[in-house]
Amino acid sequence: MAPLVTKVSALALIRIIVSVYGLDWLRGEQMVMQLLAWTGAVAMIAGGLLAFLQSNLRRMLAMSSVAQIGLVVAGLGQAGSWTVAGSILHVLSDSLMKSTLFLAAGIALLHYGIERVDQLGRLRGRSPWLMAFFTIGGLSLLGIPPLCGFFGKYYVIAGALRQQHWALAAAVILGSVMSGLYVFRLLERMYFSKPENGEWRTASTPGLVAACGVLAAGVIIFGLFNQGVVTHLILPMIGGE
Repeated sequence: MAPLVTKVSALALIRIIVSVYGLDWLRGEQMVMQLLAWTGAVAMIAGGLLAFLQSNLRRMLAMSSVAQIGLVVAGLGQAGSWTVAGSILHVLSDSLMKSTLFLAAGIALLHYGIERVDQLGRLRGRSPWLMAFFTIGGLSLLGIPPLCGFFGKYYVIAGALRQQHWALAAAVILGSVMSGLYVFRLLERMYFSKPENGEWRTASTPGLVAACGVLAAGVIIFGLFNQGVVTHLILPMIGGE
């Protein structure tokens, strides 16, 4: 539920902007749209910082959703074809990324007792597949190509540069850099920290790991084929080029 519920408000905002008002009308409302765009940019930066400060793994992922939705709002606020397309693409991408990460966190809690970020070292030598899924989801949040999390950010930043919104583009880039704070912290704890001593629960069930693997594969596949989604589905829907 976690990856889906956070997208409801974003989808409602997209429907209102695209279907009710339309991009052409909104481009004339510069003050309102700039306020919306900057609100999203601030949410990206604040969400990244709040995620970095969390010790609880699932709370970190929840705070990172603030940053990702901030990117969506920043793109919508610019009311450009590329930026709105990037926002819609990122809603879809973040659904895949967060599904992967929240399911991996659930498996880690259920079978290895991992609740905190500093306990992720427990996975080393016990669940390489789960470590791989955390890594794929984390790198996608960071925006590493060809994972799907890169391309929504690319369209929003590129669209801002096309419209000569230099300061806003810089703020979105800064928000993306902030995501590196908590992603690198997650990876450092998982790969380089000293594993905790203590009792270990049973190994994860194959079905749960397989489901998480399907989602992680979706992060990669959706990234590889994102251009077709944007060109043939999103841009015709919003009336962009």
